[in-house]
Amino acid sequence: MGYFSRFCSFLQVFDVGFWEEYLNYFPVLFVWFISSSFFETTLK
Repeated sequence: MGYFSRFCSFLQVFDVGFWEEYLNYFPVLFVWFISSSFFETTLK
């Protein structure tokens, strides 16, 4: 859950006006989020 809370904190940095643009980048951020979690688990 540490990654999820960190991700939520990251999202709170942006204001509401950013969300429309953010949705365009969501797939990229999602892949980054999954891959970073995967590598963190693998390297431990």
